[in-house]
Amino acid sequence: MSQLLRLYERNKYFRALAQKLGLRGAGYTDISSERFIEYSWSFTNLDEKTGRILDVGSTGSYFPLALACLGCEVYTFDVRPYEYSFPLPNLKNITGDIRNTKFPNDFFKTVTAISTIEHVGLGRYGDPKDREGDKRAIKEIERILMRNGKLLLTVPYGRTTVTQLHRVYNASQLQSMLKNFKIESEDYFVKKTGYWVRVSKKELTDADSEKNVKGIACIKAIK
Repeated sequence: MSQLLRLYERNKYFRALAQKLGLRGAGYTDISSERFIEYSWSFTNLDEKTGRILDVGSTGSYFPLALACLGCEVYTFDVRPYEYSFPLPNLKNITGDIRNTKFPNDFFKTVTAISTIEHVGLGRYGDPKDREGDKRAIKEIERILMRNGKLLLTVPYGRTTVTQLHRVYNASQLQSMLKNFKIESEDYFVKKTGYWVRVSKKELTDADSEKNVKGIACIKAIK
């Protein structure tokens, strides 16, 4: 998280956003939230030259703003408007449905979907209900991602279930959903006594994330 801390100290836009969210100084991050580990993992797995980035499910997230402050060309994308309209020329905010976008083929070098795909099609955020919504979203991401482009995906992982809030995936489901991608790396994390720690895939097999997310899969996949 040192990159974010440097941003906080040096970039007035990022600092203003952090303060608006009630986050101040080096101790501002809520380490019990899954976003703590997901954002850290995503920053670690971004290339130095990422090219054009699409962040799916951006509403409520400082992640795309942080990327833009680093100089990346970032598109936010959500069925709800992105609430942080800072005057950054390399940050473009688009409202829409990831299952059916207006982007041309092979448009993005990188797509990030941080705890987003598991919600698509469940109607929780005002999107049309669709049992296959997550699969349709991945298919559309494949279309708009450049050849050899990178998908950074994080989802709840463990004992599979579908609730009104989210889906929880197991190994076979992720393999099927990402069948047209090459998995470059995968990391798994579990929440223990309020903290997130890295574990093996096998250790998360029976993780119960039906009500509260306790297991996370972080997948780096190449088109």
